[in-house]
Amino acid sequence: MKRLYILLYFTLTVSPFLRAYDYQTVYSQRTAFFAGSYGNIKPMRIDSVRFSQDSILYPIKNIQKIGFDCYTPYGASWLGAKIIVKPTWNYFFNENNDTIRIKTDAKLNETWKVFAKEDVWVSGTVIKVELLTFMGLTDSVKTVEFNMTIATSATVPSKSIAKFVADFDGKIIQVSKHYGLIKTYNFNVFPHFSDIQETYMGTWQQFNLVGLTNPKAGVQNLTSFDIFDFQVGDELHTVEKNVPALGGVPPGFLSERDQIEKYIKRQDFQDSIEYTVEVSLRTITHVSGIEYLTKNSHYTTTRIVKQNHDFDILPEVPLINTYSANKYSMYYDGVTTTKVEPDIFNEIHRTVDSCWSLIIPYGCFPTFFFVQGLGGPYYSCMGIMGDSEENSLVYYKKGLITWGVPLVITGTNQPKAMSEIEIYPNPTTDKLTINHELPPGESTFELLDLQGKVVRKLTISADENQLSLAEFSKGLYLYRLINNGKLLKAGKILKM
Repeated sequence: MKRLYILLYFTLTVSPFLRAYDYQTVYSQRTAFFAGSYGNIKPMRIDSVRFSQDSILYPIKNIQKIGFDCYTPYGASWLGAKIIVKPTWNYFFNENNDTIRIKTDAKLNETWKVFAKEDVWVSGTVIKVELLTFMGLTDSVKTVEFNMTIATSATVPSKSIAKFVADFDGKIIQVSKHYGLIKTYNFNVFPHFSDIQETYMGTWQQFNLVGLTNPKAGVQNLTSFDIFDFQVGDELHTVEKNVPALGGVPPGFLSERDQIEKYIKRQDFQDSIEYTVEVSLRTITHVSGIEYLTKNSHYTTTRIVKQNHDFDILPEVPLINTYSANKYSMYYDGVTTTKVEPDIFNEIHRTVDSCWSLIIPYGCFPTFFFVQGLGGPYYSCMGIMGDSEENSLVYYKKGLITWGVPLVITGTNQPKAMSEIEIYPNPTTDKLTINHELPPGESTFELLDLQGKVVRKLTISADENQLSLAEFSKGLYLYRLINNGKLLKAGKILKM
């Protein structure tokens, strides 16, 4: 135990003062954030360091695919299981424990062997050394170009050798003198022979540096406080809609919830933020495109945002429970950063290979995402039965910045006028009576089956009307009463 304490003390006290070599690719005292071809963020953080003559860096674990519908939450980082740092070389170890060699002191036009295995060789050449500015930082940057040679006897899955070499040749990485990699690829699956996840539109997915924690620059990990970061005067306007599956009652049903939030007070505490929010709310019910009922309300409420340690974890880093694991994802489009609620994995085979399966929800199961400084969750999904759910941000005002089209909600409670309507008997055996003092204009009664098809339509012109059901089979039917294009009543009728 004493030896362990000494080792921990040595690691914690010496690690921040590790010697940094010029053009070193990865550093232990900072977290770097890289964005892929479609904005997906991958972090790079060193979790532990071993010392011998060289430094051996162990990056954070990632969930990795290890077979068809088979994952492990204990997988290596996307930059490899470990990285050895020498004064003039950095070595990355891929999923097969092969070595990717980056010569950090290489001069302009110098070429070396980056990767070699059986009948495949990859060379790297420094094609540029220049002063570049990125994320507000200026530094000397080396650009290294890759080229591949494959023996004609080699087997390259799913592509011809010529096509694979053509896709590979000319790809570059860039290394900054003081800040490490600023353009790179997934070294864990290098040279990408059989990898599917890390390709995009048939080409390699390049990752570009978009954030650092030391020095603090560019994109940072989104925490709950970053998501729900509002100031007095900020406004959010959102629209939430819900449509049930086909066969729902009544057919064509749509509920809509329009909401305006105005932040009028903020108090910061050590582990929470308390907001006073003025809310204007409108709920609308539609049936088959006809507005059925609208209610407006206006009130002031208190919202408390607390730290969420699970949410605050770095993206792509697994949260592992006894039989399940999940990970948050993060995206950056050059302006806005979003965080997406976890993909969930369950352990399906408690065997040596520890196979975990990605849970794919059935039907309309929305993915919730949160936007930096704009709250959430927002979502949108369409089910196979015609059901759908969405919650969209349609307008915001933050400081002097506005976006979108604002909602207008007036009044405190304005339901649609709806007279008393009697439709009886229910259940019935042969006829229905519609008893209603009609408003001006034409009124129509429609009887529908459970698929929403109109099976009988009746124009109502008196206070009391009767509809014969003698020709219809026993079962459940739907109805709606419409006056001048507005729905007055809808419901179910049971014929016995």
